[in-house]
Amino acid sequence: PAAPSTARTVAVAVPDSVPTDPRTTIDWITTGGTLTTERSARVARVRFTKPGDYTVTAKIMSNGEEIARRSATISVASP
Repeated sequence: PAAPSTARTVAVAVPDSVPTDPRTTIDWITTGGTLTTERSARVARVRFTKPGDYTVTAKIMSNGEEIARRSATISVASP
């Protein structure tokens, strides 16, 4: 289970162990909140405006095919 957090903005990163090259893209998906990326899309910041449990997923793509997927569950508590 996800640990409760009172934070409204959460950063999620693709581990450095996941290989990338110039043909690699990272597609981020979230079940809620507003997502922005940085560091060539290796880091996603998600701002949540409502409490709840959310999943943030990174799809690592190379040449149009998914080569890896990483997800994190975020639990946002009421203030």
